Amino acid sequence: MSTWHIFRAVASKKAGDIKGFFKKKKLSEPVDKKLPFNLHIGSSISLDQTIYIAYGDKMKMTSPGKECIVGAYGKADIYDSLVHRFYLYDVRDKNNSSFLQIVTGMDNPEIQECRLFKPLDEIFPENEEEWGFWLDDAEGYIGWHTFEDKSGNLYDRIWGEEDAERSEPVCFSETVYIDKYGENVSIVDNTAMLYGTWIDEEEEIAELALLSAEQSGHESAVVHIYTGIDVMPESFNVNY
Repeated sequence: MSTWHIFRAVASKKAGDIKGFFKKKKLSEPVDKKLPFNLHIGSSISLDQTIYIAYGDKMKMTSPGKECIVGAYGKADIYDSLVHRFYLYDVRDKNNSSFLQIVTGMDNPEIQECRLFKPLDEIFPENEEEWGFWLDDAEGYIGWHTFEDKSGNLYDRIWGEEDAERSEPVCFSETVYIDKYGENVSIVDNTAMLYGTWIDEEEEIAELALLSAEQSGHESAVVHIYTGIDVMPESFNVNY
């Protein structure tokens, strides 16, 4: 299933009409309790726009909007960390979608990482050879030491062994909830690698590129390319 389908479901709030979601019995407790910064489905977030104003001509990523709404919540266990994904849409343009990714410890709420991503491209490999380009064990592009976007910009691999020509992608399963009581759920399997490039090395400001092969159930798999940035908790405000 395409993550863009999740974004569309978030914007329309008609998850039952979107392939890849399935219905579950309503849970007695909400799935979005006690999450970082008290975020929950329906939260309003104000996002600082400074980086897009100052570096907009040097970035592929565009502004996700000044004020966004959390339309869905995803979580995944990766190694010893818990990954929270808050799927956002711009209140002024529901098609302007993004996700805020916050990583904490498994057993403690300490914030390890806070990043914001937007979808950039979506590719549907049609056969084994095309999938091999992305996922081949020896030469697959997801895990290669660099990633080059369509404009020729180069991003260096962040995850994996620094000197290896190719590192194994990170594999994880994400559970995505589009409602507070887990009635509409999607399980998305990810095979991913993170890259980055400096947009201001002196100030240590980088743009990220996340490559992820994703599949949900029996739906066709897809490769997503996201652009992103590190964000400080002080750069956004949870309104409610």
